Amino acid sequence: MALGIAQIREMAVMALYQQWFNPDMSVAELFDYLKEAHEEFMQEVVYEDIDEETLTIWQASGRILTPVSDQEPPKRLQSFPHLKSSEPLPDYLVELVENVVAQRETIDQRLDKHIQGNWSVRRLELINRFILEVAAYEMKEVPEDKVPAVVAIDQAVDLAKRYSDDRSRRFINGVLSQLLTAE
Repeated sequence: MALGIAQIREMAVMALYQQWFNPDMSVAELFDYLKEAHEEFMQEVVYEDIDEETLTIWQASGRILTPVSDQEPPKRLQSFPHLKSSEPLPDYLVELVENVVAQRETIDQRLDKHIQGNWSVRRLELINRFILEVAAYEMKEVPEDKVPAVVAIDQAVDLAKRYSDDRSRRFINGVLSQLLTAE
């Protein structure tokens, strides 16, 4: 079963996150890593059960660790639970990751125009930065008939719900909505 655009978008955000800590990894290597590690990403983790050694290993590998409240479900990769090891590298994943990295300065400048105060994209939590960068790239560089800008915003907000907090979700929605109406 082929991955959909929403799933590829989520993988792009995860790949960009992983590549931040491992800049020499190619998109193919990042995709293979995500395929191998997706079962681990799906696991619910109770923080009291993590020992110091495991925490150190996860932090060194760039694994996302987000504390959760009693009311909130654990953060985990949900969009591609049945990812097969034989899944071919999607062209759109390559496009997203390579172009976001190649155009990062332009994308970040575009986003910075819509971030208020002393904040900039570079000061954001990495996962929020990558969600914004992927969405901004899709909004400005991907044809509207392939990914409508409002869909890119909606999907970014969904990713923020999954991987970040409510304040970040609102922030991402606001920045991308301003980007949509500004240019």
